[in-house]
Amino acid sequence: AHMLKRFLPEQAKVLLITMEYPQGEMDGPPFSVSDDEVRALFKQRFSIQHLHSLNILQDTDRYREKGVSQMLEHVYLLK
Repeated sequence: AHMLKRFLPEQAKVLLITMEYPQGEMDGPPFSVSDDEVRALFKQRFSIQHLHSLNILQDTDRYREKGVSQMLEHVYLLK
């Protein structure tokens, strides 16, 4: 988070997309990142706006085959 803010222009915005799933069900990548982790990592440097969440497991055989029970995709705007 610090490096992003350091190298981005002052008014830059970041579209951050994360995946969240029960970490014990699959070793990453992609690695599971919770909403709490996003806020802990970026709250000091950015305003965080959660834009959207969607369970994408039904669209992704790869993760179902690995035994993942839920795969959420979260979209954030950091400014």
